[in-house]
Formats: sequence, C-alpha cells, structure tokens
Amino acid sequence: MKRVISALLTFMLLLPTPSVFAQGVIYAVRGDAAFVQGCDTSLSVLSVDAYYAGKRVSVIGANAFLGANAKELILPDTIEVFENGALYGMGALERLTTPASLREIGKLAFGACLSLQSVWLTAGVEKIEGNVFALCANLSEIGVDANNRFFTSYEGCLYTKDYSTLIACPAGKTGIVNVHKGAKTIAENAFSGCEKVTEVLLPEGLEHINSRAFFACDFAEITFPSSLKTIANAAFASCQNLRSITLPQEVYFVDAGAFLLCRSLTEINVGEDNINYFSNDGVLYSKPQNSLTLCPPGKRGAVYVAEGVTAVGDYAFTGALYVQDIVIPATVSYISPFAIDASQKIYGVVGSAAHFAAQDYGIEFEMYVEMIVDSSHIDCLPRLQGGALTLPVRTLAEFLELELDYEPQTNTVKLQSGDTSLEIQAQSVAAVLNGRSITLDAPPQIIDDTMYVPLRFITELFGCEVQWVNSIPAVIITTR
Repeated sequence: MKRVISALLTFMLLLPTPSVFAQGVIYAVRGDAAFVQGCDTSLSVLSVDAYYAGKRVSVIGANAFLGANAKELILPDTIEVFENGALYGMGALERLTTPASLREIGKLAFGACLSLQSVWLTAGVEKIEGNVFALCANLSEIGVDANNRFFTSYEGCLYTKDYSTLIACPAGKTGIVNVHKGAKTIAENAFSGCEKVTEVLLPEGLEHINSRAFFACDFAEITFPSSLKTIANAAFASCQNLRSITLPQEVYFVDAGAFLLCRSLTEINVGEDNINYFSNDGVLYSKPQNSLTLCPPGKRGAVYVAEGVTAVGDYAFTGALYVQDIVIPATVSYISPFAIDASQKIYGVVGSAAHFAAQDYGIEFEMYVEMIVDSSHIDCLPRLQGGALTLPVRTLAEFLELELDYEPQTNTVKLQSGDTSLEIQAQSVAAVLNGRSITLDAPPQIIDDTMYVPLRFITELFGCEVQWVNSIPAVIITTR
C-alpha cells in the first residue's frame, strides 16, 4: 500500500498545478518548472516573467499564445522550449529574437504568424521540429547567430550548420532563390507556400527532395541537377504553373504523388542514360518494374500505355482530370486498384487484365480497335454503337483528307472530296450524297460535344477499302 501511495504522490507532483493569470499571461507548474499555458489575447504587448511561484519559467506551452493580438512579445532568458504551436496564430507579431536560453522549437511553433517578417535564432537552439514557420506569409528572413553549433542561415533561408539540408525558406521571400552549393537535401515543407518565389536554382550535389518540399510554389519551371536521386510524395504538389520537368540520369525514386494537383504539368521527360525510368509521350514509366508510374496531372486527351509495359502502378492517373480515355495493351498483367479513377475509361482487349480490372474496379470499359490507314497507325478511339464502329467526324475527315464544313445551328456536317459530297446530321440516318437522298446504317451521335459517324459506311462512300481484322482487332483502311 505504501508503494501505491508513493506512486500516486509522484504522479500528482508531475501534473500541472492549477493555472494562474498574471499580467496577461497564464502560468502553471509542472514538476520542478513553470510554463506558460495561455494569455489574454486582447493585449498589444505580452511580457513573460522569468519566475512563477518560485520556479523558473522554462517552457512556452503548446498553443499558449494562440490567437494573441500582441505586436510585441517579451521573453526572459529562462525559456528553453517552445512546444508545438507555442506562438501559433499571433497574427500581429512582426519580429522576434528568441531568448538566449532557448534550446528546442516544436512543430508549428511560429505557424500562422501572418505579420511576422523576421526571426532571429540565438546560439543555443539545437532542435527544430517540422514546419515551424508554416503559413507565415510575410516572413522574408530567418537569421541565425554565428555561434550556433547546429543551424545557420544563407540568403535568409534556414540550413543545418553544414548546409547539407535546407530546412526552411521563408514564405514571404521573393524572386530567385539560390540554394547553397553544399545542400544535399531539401527538407519536408522547406518551400511550402513560397508563392512569391519565381525561380529556385538547385546546385549540383543535391540528392533528395522531401515530402511537400515545394508545396504550392508558383514557379513555371525547375531544373534538376544531375546528382538528384529521389523526389518524395507531394514534393511539388499544387504547383499550379509547373509545365514540364526532366528527370536526370541519377534519379532512382519518384513517388507517384510527387506532382499531385500540378494542373499545368503536361509532360515528364527522362534523361537518356537513366537506368530506372523512361518517358513515353510525356508519361513516366519505371524500367525495373516495367510499369506506368505517373501520368502528368495536366496531360490532356487519350493516353496510350506503351507497348510491352506489364503493370500500371498505384495512383498512376490520380489527379489526371483531363485524361478521360486510357488505352491499355494486352501486355499489361496488373493494374493497381488505385491506379485509375472511376470517371475515366479503359480501352483494351476483351478478356485481358485491363478488361477484368475495369469490371472489378467499376470502371467503364470498351474494346480497343486499332486504326491503320495506308499502313500507318492512327491515334484515335473508335466507338461501337449499335453494332457499327463509329469515329469522330473530324478525325475521319483528317485522315481521308476531306473538306469539312460544320453548321452548329442544325448539327449538320458537309464532307467534300473532289466531285463527292456528303451531308449528314446528328441523330438522323437521312443523308444527302451528291444531291440525292441516302440512308446511313447508323445515325451520327453527339458524345461529349463530338460528332461520331459510322466508319465503314462513310469511308466506302468516298471510295476507300475497309478491312476488319478480328484477331488484333483492327480496322485497315486503304484510300484510293
């Protein structure tokens, strides 16, 4: 029983004492030290005492100053720890020099300090946890005492002492950022929210770009050094203006979510000597897994998965909102359940892995028919409608070299080649060939603002030979 009572007493001593409000700051005691627990958010100046109840005030507690409107914060040289979110939401605070006694800064300690312009870290700071300066939109400079053994500053950005890791670029920084030549790693969230940075120059020797490192940055392009090896999840997520990238030869890992929500990114290119990845039509593939890794989120139109590829990996088409049609060859034997969105459509061989995956995952499927015109492959996606193979009328006019006139008021199309003219109308089998009425074998249909017309019937009217090859399957058209 004595042991139980002793344990209870020890536990009670570790619990904070009831908090006390003193000159706008709320204190409490935890063990042998006092800490700041809260504050009067209406005051314009907040001053923390060095001692409370005879104990040293050594900690700014989690969210202690949440929502405070103070423009000035006075801290004594007894503070050793900023806990997570310690100063979070101090929207009026403009500048801060940390106490000389400070050793540790927790996650989001300065988060959402919207007016904060500069921070000076003193020599004693030895530990900084993740995303300390999140949402500090006006922070333009992070300075570090030259005597600090763990951290340093270069052009207003925070680095480890040896410059090997860029920890944070202030979100209010503008223009071009030159990353120090000693940097090996861009840390998690390092440039997150740096919307005013127009260009980031990465040095040779850089090897790793970590999660959300460039989240929501506004630059249109970035050049990777040949030394780069990895790009982590969401590293460039929501970079809305990023248009194209080229992966150098040393890259061996790119997370499928690395460029999530990059709506303008239309192509991912790969250096010729890269042994881990290759690119086909701007889409990223893994060589060792022989799989489709990532379709750029900004890519438009149909995607034809490269011949010989055997897999479509996790999240390969996640966020590719402008890609509606995906053509998958019979060589693909595995498609991840998370690879393709239910709003997209798979074209493939009946009875193939693509066909079964579409059934299992609730994705629309249609048999892919290869189009060959005068021995040349044509990138287009015919549709089966009522037993007839149909094709967009503009695609048909292009490969048959027909003149096309469209009347939007009546959805009428006129096709002309030499002495042969044909007038057709959406939703009607009635047509006019060289001035006389004829009947089509299927009516033209409007699908997604595109008119589809019966392929064989119309191509034969213009003197072409049409052959169906069931084993591929394919349509082979020979023009006159």
